[in-house]
Amino acid sequence: MFAHFAARAGLLVFYTALFFLLLAAALLAYIYPYHPRGWLGWGLFLLLGAPLAVGLETIGVHALQNRVVRKLSRGGRIAWGVVIILALAALMLPVWQWARPYMDTW
Repeated sequence: MFAHFAARAGLLVFYTALFFLLLAAALLAYIYPYHPRGWLGWGLFLLLGAPLAVGLETIGVHALQNRVVRKLSRGGRIAWGVVIILALAALMLPVWQWARPYMDTW
């Protein structure tokens, strides 16, 4: 009985690790020509980069596809999207400044 749950848990761990590795590869391609430098840089990239990307994507989706935004006119939705993108960029600028010493170029 417990072997069934252990096998399912093992598959869950495998698929979760595979998902984060694929996400990390996509992030690495996205930030080209930069790449993490050293063990600490790679550790930060893998442990913080993937969850941060998923979190920001989720925030963006929820901010741009809620009921209030759907009721706006076309110009209002565009203006709201610009505001959200600028806000996310403003949030990411300090993160990039903090992570920059751990990055290098190819």
